Amino acid sequence: YFDLATLRERMNITPASGIRYRYGRYSPRLVARDLQAIEQLYQSNGFRDVRVTSREDDRDENKHSDLSIRIDIEEGQQWFVSKLDISGLSPEQLDPVKALIQSSAGQPYSEVSVAGDRDRLLEYLFNQGYPNANFEYLAKPAGPREIALTYNITPGARQFVRGVLVSGLKTTDAAFVDERISLEPGDPLSLVRIAESQRSLNDLGIFSSVQSAIQNPDGEEPDKYVLYQTD
Repeated sequence: YFDLATLRERMNITPASGIRYRYGRYSPRLVARDLQAIEQLYQSNGFRDVRVTSREDDRDENKHSDLSIRIDIEEGQQWFVSKLDISGLSPEQLDPVKALIQSSAGQPYSEVSVAGDRDRLLEYLFNQGYPNANFEYLAKPAGPREIALTYNITPGARQFVRGVLVSGLKTTDAAFVDERISLEPGDPLSLVRIAESQRSLNDLGIFSSVQSAIQNPDGEEPDKYVLYQTD
Protein backbone atom coordinates (compact mmCIF):
# COMPACT_ATOMS: atom_id res chain seq x y z
CA TYR A 1 0.00 0.00 0.00
CA PHE A 2 2.91 2.37 0.77
CA ASP A 3 6.04 2.73 -1.31
CA LEU A 4 9.50 2.21 0.14
CA ALA A 5 10.30 5.93 0.32
CA THR A 6 7.23 6.59 2.48
CA LEU A 7 8.24 3.86 4.90
CA ARG A 8 11.89 4.92 5.06
CA GLU A 9 10.88 8.47 5.98
CA ARG A 10 9.64 7.09 9.30
CA MET A 11 12.65 4.92 10.09
CA ASN A 12 15.64 5.61 12.30
CA ILE A 13 17.90 2.70 11.37
CA THR A 14 20.11 3.64 8.43
CA PRO A 15 22.31 1.49 6.21
CA ALA A 16 25.97 2.33 5.87
CA SER A 17 26.86 4.90 3.24
CA GLY A 18 30.10 6.55 2.28
CA ILE A 19 28.72 10.06 2.73
CA ARG A 20 26.78 10.51 5.96
CA TYR A 21 26.63 7.21 7.84
CA ARG A 22 29.88 5.38 7.26
CA TYR A 23 28.93 2.53 9.58
CA GLY A 24 25.16 2.89 9.42
CA ARG A 25 22.94 3.55 12.40
CA TYR A 26 21.46 0.68 14.40
CA SER A 27 20.27 -0.39 17.83
CA PRO A 28 17.53 -2.78 19.00
CA ARG A 29 15.64 0.19 20.42
CA LEU A 30 15.72 2.01 17.07
CA VAL A 31 14.41 -1.10 15.33
CA ALA A 32 11.54 -1.38 17.84
CA ARG A 33 10.65 2.28 17.25
CA ASP A 34 10.73 1.78 13.49
CA LEU A 35 8.41 -1.22 13.68
CA GLN A 36 5.99 0.76 15.81
CA ALA A 37 6.12 3.76 13.45
CA ILE A 38 5.36 1.59 10.42
CA GLU A 39 2.56 -0.19 12.26
CA GLN A 40 0.99 3.12 13.31
CA LEU A 41 1.20 4.40 9.74
CA TYR A 42 -0.79 1.41 8.49
CA GLN A 43 -3.28 1.52 11.37
CA SER A 44 -3.99 5.21 10.72
CA ASN A 45 -4.90 4.26 7.14
CA GLY A 46 -7.41 1.56 7.98
CA PHE A 47 -5.19 -1.54 8.34
CA ARG A 48 -6.44 -2.64 11.76
CA ASP A 49 -4.71 -6.06 11.76
CA VAL A 50 -1.31 -5.10 10.35
CA ARG A 51 1.71 -7.01 11.72
CA VAL A 52 5.26 -5.69 11.40
CA THR A 53 8.19 -7.87 12.43
CA SER A 54 11.94 -7.90 11.93
CA ARG A 55 14.89 -10.25 12.01
CA GLU A 56 18.62 -9.74 12.01
CA ASP A 57 21.19 -11.71 10.03
CA ASP A 58 25.00 -11.60 10.08
CA ARG A 59 26.13 -10.71 6.59
CA ASP A 60 29.67 -11.94 7.31
CA GLU A 61 30.53 -14.46 10.04
CA ASN A 62 33.90 -12.74 10.50
CA LYS A 63 32.29 -9.32 11.01
CA HIS A 64 29.94 -9.62 13.95
CA SER A 65 29.09 -5.90 13.82
CA ASP A 66 27.92 -6.13 10.20
CA LEU A 67 24.19 -6.90 10.24
CA SER A 68 21.39 -7.21 7.73
CA ILE A 69 17.94 -6.15 8.99
CA ARG A 70 14.86 -7.60 7.34
CA ILE A 71 11.44 -6.05 8.02
CA ASP A 72 8.34 -8.04 7.12
CA ILE A 73 4.94 -6.37 6.81
CA GLU A 74 1.66 -8.26 6.76
CA GLU A 75 -0.81 -5.53 5.83
CA GLY A 76 -4.05 -7.43 6.33
CA GLN A 77 -7.35 -6.01 5.15
CA GLN A 78 -8.06 -2.28 4.89
CA TRP A 79 -11.21 -1.06 6.67
CA PHE A 80 -13.35 1.88 5.55
CA VAL A 81 -16.05 4.11 7.02
CA SER A 82 -19.42 3.12 5.54
CA LYS A 83 -21.27 6.12 7.01
CA LEU A 84 -20.97 8.80 9.68
CA ASP A 85 -23.87 10.09 11.79
CA ILE A 86 -23.45 13.20 13.99
CA SER A 87 -25.88 13.95 16.80
CA GLY A 88 -26.17 16.66 19.42
CA LEU A 89 -25.46 19.75 17.29
CA SER A 90 -27.76 22.40 15.85
CA PRO A 91 -27.92 22.88 12.05
CA GLU A 92 -25.85 26.08 12.43
CA GLN A 93 -23.10 24.20 14.25
CA LEU A 94 -23.12 21.21 11.93
CA ASP A 95 -21.68 22.72 8.74
CA PRO A 96 -18.42 24.10 10.24
CA VAL A 97 -17.99 20.89 12.24
CA LYS A 98 -18.29 18.69 9.13
CA ALA A 99 -15.41 20.58 7.53
CA LEU A 100 -13.14 19.45 10.40
CA ILE A 101 -13.90 15.73 10.15
CA GLN A 102 -11.63 13.24 8.37
CA SER A 103 -13.53 10.03 9.12
CA SER A 104 -16.23 10.53 6.53
CA ALA A 105 -17.95 7.87 4.41
CA GLY A 106 -15.53 6.15 2.04
CA GLN A 107 -12.41 7.11 4.01
CA PRO A 108 -10.15 4.56 5.74
CA TYR A 109 -11.27 3.82 9.29
CA SER A 110 -8.87 4.08 12.21
CA GLU A 111 -9.02 5.02 15.86
CA VAL A 112 -6.21 7.48 15.16
CA SER A 113 -8.46 9.40 12.75
CA VAL A 114 -11.35 9.34 15.22
CA ALA A 115 -9.06 10.74 17.94
CA GLY A 116 -7.97 13.48 15.55
CA ASP A 117 -11.61 14.31 14.80
CA ARG A 118 -12.34 14.50 18.53
CA ASP A 119 -9.44 16.89 19.19
CA ARG A 120 -10.38 19.20 16.30
CA LEU A 121 -14.08 19.23 17.17
CA LEU A 122 -13.51 19.96 20.86
CA GLU A 123 -10.96 22.66 20.08
CA TYR A 124 -13.47 24.30 17.74
CA LEU A 125 -16.25 24.17 20.34
CA PHE A 126 -13.95 25.40 23.11
CA ASN A 127 -13.05 28.32 20.86
CA GLN A 128 -16.74 29.08 20.26
CA GLY A 129 -17.55 29.45 23.95
CA TYR A 130 -18.44 25.87 24.89
CA PRO A 131 -15.83 25.02 27.58
CA ASN A 132 -17.81 21.96 28.78
CA ALA A 133 -18.24 20.32 25.36
CA ASN A 134 -18.06 16.52 25.33
CA PHE A 135 -17.38 14.00 22.55
CA GLU A 136 -18.28 10.31 22.42
CA TYR A 137 -18.28 7.92 19.50
CA LEU A 138 -19.65 4.51 18.58
CA ALA A 139 -18.10 2.23 15.93
CA LYS A 140 -20.07 -0.76 14.64
CA PRO A 141 -19.23 -3.27 11.90
CA ALA A 142 -21.48 -2.56 8.92
CA GLY A 143 -20.30 -5.15 6.40
CA PRO A 144 -17.10 -6.69 5.09
CA ARG A 145 -14.27 -4.33 6.09
CA GLU A 146 -16.73 -1.51 6.83
CA ILE A 147 -17.43 0.45 10.01
CA ALA A 148 -20.46 2.66 10.73
CA LEU A 149 -19.52 5.62 12.92
CA THR A 150 -21.68 7.73 15.19
CA TYR A 151 -20.35 10.90 16.82
CA ASN A 152 -22.34 12.08 19.84
CA ILE A 153 -21.38 15.66 20.66
CA THR A 154 -22.73 17.51 23.68
CA PRO A 155 -21.80 21.21 23.44
CA GLY A 156 -23.18 22.18 26.86
CA ALA A 157 -24.16 25.73 27.78
CA ARG A 158 -22.49 28.51 25.81
CA GLN A 159 -20.58 31.09 27.83
CA PHE A 160 -19.53 34.64 26.98
CA VAL A 161 -17.02 37.20 28.18
CA ARG A 162 -18.53 39.59 30.70
CA GLY A 163 -15.35 41.62 30.97
CA VAL A 164 -11.55 41.40 31.13
CA LEU A 165 -9.77 42.37 34.36
CA VAL A 166 -6.00 42.89 34.51
CA SER A 167 -4.27 43.20 37.88
CA GLY A 168 -0.70 43.67 39.03
CA LEU A 169 0.23 46.59 36.77
CA LYS A 170 2.46 49.22 38.42
CA THR A 171 4.54 51.00 35.78
CA THR A 172 3.10 49.50 32.58
CA ASP A 173 0.31 51.44 30.89
CA ALA A 174 -3.01 49.57 31.04
CA ALA A 175 -3.94 50.55 27.47
CA PHE A 176 -0.68 49.02 26.21
CA VAL A 177 -1.67 45.72 27.84
CA ASP A 178 -5.28 45.87 26.64
CA GLU A 179 -4.09 46.09 23.03
CA ARG A 180 -2.52 42.62 23.43
CA ILE A 181 -5.70 40.99 24.72
CA SER A 182 -7.96 39.75 21.92
CA LEU A 183 -11.08 39.32 24.10
CA GLU A 184 -13.92 41.83 24.33
CA PRO A 185 -17.14 41.84 26.40
CA GLY A 186 -19.77 39.83 24.56
CA ASP A 187 -17.28 37.54 22.80
CA PRO A 188 -17.64 33.77 23.18
CA LEU A 189 -15.59 32.57 26.15
CA SER A 190 -12.77 31.01 24.15
CA LEU A 191 -10.15 29.04 26.08
CA VAL A 192 -7.90 29.20 23.03
CA ARG A 193 -8.07 33.01 22.81
CA ILE A 194 -7.54 33.33 26.55
CA ALA A 195 -4.34 31.30 26.23
CA GLU A 196 -3.23 33.19 23.11
CA SER A 197 -3.63 36.54 24.89
CA GLN A 198 -1.69 35.23 27.88
CA ARG A 199 1.11 34.12 25.55
CA SER A 200 1.07 37.53 23.81
CA LEU A 201 1.57 39.28 27.15
CA ASN A 202 4.37 36.91 28.12
CA ASP A 203 6.09 37.54 24.78
CA LEU A 204 6.38 41.25 25.59
CA GLY A 205 9.26 40.39 27.90
CA ILE A 206 8.27 42.97 30.54
CA PHE A 207 6.52 40.63 32.98
CA SER A 208 8.14 37.93 35.08
CA SER A 209 4.86 36.01 34.92
CA VAL A 210 1.34 36.27 33.53
CA GLN A 211 -1.45 34.04 34.84
CA SER A 212 -4.96 33.73 33.40
CA ALA A 213 -8.16 32.44 34.96
CA ILE A 214 -11.93 32.51 34.60
CA GLN A 215 -13.83 33.93 37.55
CA ASN A 216 -16.15 31.31 39.10
CA PRO A 217 -15.59 28.80 36.26
CA ASP A 218 -18.06 26.26 37.72
CA GLY A 219 -20.86 28.79 38.20
CA GLU A 220 -24.01 28.60 36.08
CA GLU A 221 -24.02 32.24 34.95
CA PRO A 222 -23.48 32.50 31.16
CA ASP A 223 -21.22 35.58 31.34
CA LYS A 224 -17.78 35.26 32.95
CA TYR A 225 -14.96 37.63 33.83
CA VAL A 226 -11.57 36.74 32.38
CA LEU A 227 -8.74 37.55 34.79
CA TYR A 228 -5.09 38.23 34.02
CA GLN A 229 -2.66 38.52 36.92
CA THR A 230 0.65 40.15 35.93
CA ASP A 231 3.86 40.45 37.90
